[in-house]
Amino acid sequence: MLSLKRAALASTILALVGCGTSAPAPTPTLEAAALAPAAGAEAPAPVDVIDATAAVDAADLEGLPAAPWSEGTVDSSAAPGAVLAAWSRAENRTSCAPLVATAPGAAEGAEARVSELIEGGWAVEFDRRGMPGMSPRGAPCARCGRGVFGIAGTEMDPDELAGEADAPAPTFADGSHLEVEGPADGETVAAATLTVRGQGCVYQVWSFLGEDHVREIVQGLRVVDTRESPTVAAR
Repeated sequence: MLSLKRAALASTILALVGCGTSAPAPTPTLEAAALAPAAGAEAPAPVDVIDATAAVDAADLEGLPAAPWSEGTVDSSAAPGAVLAAWSRAENRTSCAPLVATAPGAAEGAEARVSELIEGGWAVEFDRRGMPGMSPRGAPCARCGRGVFGIAGTEMDPDELAGEADAPAPTFADGSHLEVEGPADGETVAAATLTVRGQGCVYQVWSFLGEDHVREIVQGLRVVDTRESPTVAAR
């Protein structure tokens, strides 16, 4: 399971923060990123809800903590525009709702930028001047501030986390699963791999600011309610 997740994470990061990507468009600040209706394509249909806990015994969930995203959703009108734009272009948008970071300070001073996964999913990375990240050529940097952290909805199905075996044990009372990993040998990025109840994809959160920052982002993650999604920018 570890090798599968590591391979997916490596692919995500390479696609998002360097190799093979075109020059980024100007990046809106988080404060300015909530979209007002704009010219472009109509918003896609709402995400199909999948009961990710259907096969989970209630006894297995007893005593587990509440999932961060169980506290409620974020209205699409309040979501960063980069998140909506990335999700609206994704092949898996009907089964992988956008997530936003709401923890105070977790994304303070950062600028959101749409990134594209190599296959199927959606992702947004955040730039923060003077912070560690990855250069446009895909090399780790100490102060370039590019791709300092990010959130992605990958094309991976939750069942794939364990290969052909059973799905990972739930971490939260809603049946969702979370695993946080510090930087591996020779790496500088910490990451979280998670599933969210009702969603048919595996999400990843990563940060060059360390494992504690990843956990801070995860604790503030909320699902965006796309039923009333505003018009988003076209491709």
